[in-house]
Amino acid sequence: MVSFRAVASFAACGLFVSLSHAAAPALLATAVQKLVEQDDQWAYTQVYRRADKPEAETIARFDPSRPAGAHWELLKLRGKTPTSAEASKWCERREKQVNQSDARAAVDLLDIDQAKVAEETGTKVRYEVPLKDVTIGRIPAANFIVFAEVDREDQSLQRFSIFLRQAIRFVGGIAAIESAQGEVVFTSLDESAATRPTHIVASGTGQALFKRVNRSAEIIYTDQRRVKG
Repeated sequence: MVSFRAVASFAACGLFVSLSHAAAPALLATAVQKLVEQDDQWAYTQVYRRADKPEAETIARFDPSRPAGAHWELLKLRGKTPTSAEASKWCERREKQVNQSDARAAVDLLDIDQAKVAEETGTKVRYEVPLKDVTIGRIPAANFIVFAEVDREDQSLQRFSIFLRQAIRFVGGIAAIESAQGEVVFTSLDESAATRPTHIVASGTGQALFKRVNRSAEIIYTDQRRVKG
């Protein structure tokens, strides 16, 4: 089965798209730009939890105001206090990533140039935004459909969602993903009118070695504080 941690992380990251495309819808581009411009100004605690193992949560603190190489602090690993070696290995892996925070990790995943309006209400605009030519957990981008919801008045992101269009069966037929979806909820935390991710949920169903598999996970962002800017 595809890692549902990867699905959840993708859901969080996919919103932060490249703004270099002149043809991007103006409202969507403005909302994303607000988010991206302030992303490296916020510290937060990230809690990752699987529904089937709620006691085995992983908790980490990200703080961009700390010295380079020390942005991350691992507080709990799969429900336990990490050893010094475990914490060092985990943090080192995160620090080596080009984009440290979830917001920056997939800055070019979405093809904002091709975004189109899917639905409009009095205050909200919902865009369908295709993925670029990438793979998510071994699944080609064309198999996903992605939506971003923007508040028309505040020009801020409100919600992001991703769905698997159809079931995927892997070579040999011993593994299949029948459904996969993720959603990010954004909340305004200060007077800037920009929003921050506060909650991510991801779930999916499938088969592995002829056994049914159902997985769901969430990422919660707490104690968010502006530390720069």
